[in-house]
Amino acid sequence: MNAVNEFGTRSFQGVAYSMTQPSMDSHLGDLRRLVRAELDRGDLDQAVTLCDQAIAAARELDNRDLLDQALCNRGGILVIQGKGDQVVGALRQILLRSSSPASSFQAAYAVSQYHELCHEKERSLFYARLALDHAKQSADRQFLAKGHNRIANLLMLDSYFEEACGHYQMALDTLPDDEHRDHALLLSNKGYCQVVLGHYNRGLKYLFRSLELIRQKCAIAWERFPCLGLSYAYLELDRLEQARIYAGRALRQSELTRSNEQIKNSLYLLGEAEKTAGNESAAYDYFARLQAEFYPAEPFISDFLMATDIRKLINLMA
Repeated sequence: MNAVNEFGTRSFQGVAYSMTQPSMDSHLGDLRRLVRAELDRGDLDQAVTLCDQAIAAARELDNRDLLDQALCNRGGILVIQGKGDQVVGALRQILLRSSSPASSFQAAYAVSQYHELCHEKERSLFYARLALDHAKQSADRQFLAKGHNRIANLLMLDSYFEEACGHYQMALDTLPDDEHRDHALLLSNKGYCQVVLGHYNRGLKYLFRSLELIRQKCAIAWERFPCLGLSYAYLELDRLEQARIYAGRALRQSELTRSNEQIKNSLYLLGEAEKTAGNESAAYDYFARLQAEFYPAEPFISDFLMATDIRKLINLMA
């Protein structure tokens, strides 16, 4: 849920203005592949830098569709980084004006993610369904898979687990075989969904398949997702040492990639595992860090988590 080395040593700095149109088209194609490679590797900052170069190249070509796609790519990454306020207005403008199903899908998808991070579930689901409609118009299998996955994640938030599993399966059935990272993340999402439904053996099978695929075909940073799912599953099964191990792995990879949502979830799971094991001091340390980094204006959070089990209220795969 790679081509890292194919273009990893090439630099495109300072060459845009000397290119003919055919070479500019090739340049944009190279940049798109580089962006994808950096996303697969988990280096979001470098991906944004490459998107900036793609935006400049699309402007040089004076091609609105290519420019919109580059802006959507950059906007989507900034949303993931928690900087969506900077780009959500421009993404909505693209969605309103674009006649391209691809650009419209990308814009609606990113806006849906933005509203989810703002805890605006109804708005997020509205844009997710809009994104899926545009994906169907584009007939792009990867877009279709991403659209189903986005809706499934939101359905999970509202506890529609069976319906969510159906969308995850449609995404898996639709995704091209060579999209290893997306395949791994979908397996992770479906595995977590199965665990939440109480189908532990089935869920663990999907989660371990996801972890294996990431280790074979993707950057190790993406293992934070199945590791979160595995930690949650083992916590539910009262296998606390396993829960700690996988939450610790998720935390390390999340810190390396500065993935705030996964850092928060890892800290929560580590605290919950320690609390369940009776290690109150260790649990409080994790909850205190979670409070300090993510809820600085709410000092009661640590004590609340020490007294309350909120596992059914969080979505680890979002």
